[in-house]
Amino acid sequence: MNFGDILEKWEKNGGTPQTPDNLPGGMQAHGSAPRPSGNSGKNKKADGKPQPAIHPLDLWLNRYGVQDKDAEPEPVSRTESIRRRAEQRRRLKAMQPEAKLDLHGLTQEEAEHSLDSFFRECRQKGLRKILIVHGKGLHSEGQPVLFSVVRSYLERNPFAGDFGQAAKEDGGSGALWVILKQD
Repeated sequence: MNFGDILEKWEKNGGTPQTPDNLPGGMQAHGSAPRPSGNSGKNKKADGKPQPAIHPLDLWLNRYGVQDKDAEPEPVSRTESIRRRAEQRRRLKAMQPEAKLDLHGLTQEEAEHSLDSFFRECRQKGLRKILIVHGKGLHSEGQPVLFSVVRSYLERNPFAGDFGQAAKEDGGSGALWVILKQD
């Protein structure tokens, strides 16, 4: 039997696959047991009339529906968009930092190099919130040195989003949390 013969049979059946119910001449499907007499293989309604079988694909489509992937997404109102961003920002600020960098004892130049590699590593890992411990400057003359280095680094870094003073248990005024921007 070649493909042309199969196609002819398909067209003779009206484009429906052969099932045990519509095999020609009382044939049985391979591996199926004979049906008891009087059972047409169709479900019966409560009134005794046969109910046509539902094709499995139709059953699946009825159950799960179809999603048009080419359809334009429904426009989100400006206020809804602002509300969603504010909610996401609130969640990010509330979450614990996913990574920590301690700059204690480093020079300004060493701190900048450490920040560069730390940011690169955190972005590669897909982290959203980090903690940078710069110290309170208790052992420095005058103002804390690393605080200004870290702050200016964050202000000019395109991947640094919001940042602020860490909670007391995370270092307080000696540390900053940073929300990393996503691509």
